[in-house]
Amino acid sequence: MIKTLEKKVFACYADAEKEYNRFAKLKELRLFNCKVEILHSTKEKWPPGRRSVSTKPTITEIYQVKVIDIEFNEERCAQHMQNEATFVLISNLAEHCTTDEELLKIYKGQHMVETSFQQLKSPSLASVIYLKNPTRIQALTMLLNFSLLIQAIIQFRMRSGLKTHFEENPTATISAGWAGRPLVNPTFKLLYEHSINCKYEHVQRDEYRFVWSNVEIKELVLPLLELMGLSPASILQ
Repeated sequence: MIKTLEKKVFACYADAEKEYNRFAKLKELRLFNCKVEILHSTKEKWPPGRRSVSTKPTITEIYQVKVIDIEFNEERCAQHMQNEATFVLISNLAEHCTTDEELLKIYKGQHMVETSFQQLKSPSLASVIYLKNPTRIQALTMLLNFSLLIQAIIQFRMRSGLKTHFEENPTATISAGWAGRPLVNPTFKLLYEHSINCKYEHVQRDEYRFVWSNVEIKELVLPLLELMGLSPASILQ
């Protein structure tokens, strides 16, 4: 930004001062102290052709803004760091129920809830379903909330299972992430997209079998089910 400022040329002192005032108000500079000079110089431009005694150059006055020093404003930096590290939380929990640190940890753990609300408010979730009866609208809302709850439970169980796995086997990674990468924080979306082409196939009366879309998918989905203590056969029981 300083280089861009110093390249600009102005025809009068007022324009240069106006540009500096604009520059000084930029939010990127709020943590700095700047010392600035407005430099004045002249530039001669001679007309083309041979010069005679009466030939005179055109004198152009130019003004430029020059930053001669810039340094951190320690007081503003300290205030900025304080503001960036501050979370304002309002809770109905009594003071003796939890500490500030625990309350912040609880709040930070609600990301899945926020994601679910985002999905619930998305127009694409129920935009093709047209209902006028209030009772049916309430029933649809209940089903949508229930499905999001199931998603949250699945994700919670996978992550809990992964945590237990690493506690028992600290060096044993599970290559069931995106594109077969090591698993870190499994999500419902990961399980859903891995198993989207898998299905249960009816064999005969009261008998079904699970059909994998391919061997690679089986190697990705099975570890995720095992983290939840499940298998394709146990889901049917």
